[in-house]
Amino acid sequence: MAASAAAAQETPYQAQPTRRCLISHGAHHLTQVSPGGTLGSTFGQPYGGFRWNPDGNGALGIPRDWIGIEFAPSPARGRASERRVRHILRVDYGFGAAWIRRHLMRRANVVIDAFSTNRPLTAGQRALIVGCLRR
Repeated sequence: MAASAAAAQETPYQAQPTRRCLISHGAHHLTQVSPGGTLGSTFGQPYGGFRWNPDGNGALGIPRDWIGIEFAPSPARGRASERRVRHILRVDYGFGAAWIRRHLMRRANVVIDAFSTNRPLTAGQRALIVGCLRR
């Protein structure tokens, strides 16, 4: 029994089932990001994922907010990616620990970041994303 529970925890979350779940729960404006694709990677890593623009585009067609959802191949790579993003936000952009905590989160191999400087991840967005993570 313990071996099957450990194997379930080691199985990484997958992008496509998670994306389908988000769409079925009303999340629109999802843009696929594939490794080496035209959009590049979400956080500079060669991992797939997608970007979510929860509010749609503004008056000029420019996205108001982006939430990047990156799927690393393993939880260890997810931790490494989170550390890298934290480091970049702190050193390159000068954001503090409280700001980073409101805008960045990780679950196993998935790193989620609200790219907007003025809107952190809301409790509803966090709950929807975590609820839709699928293995």
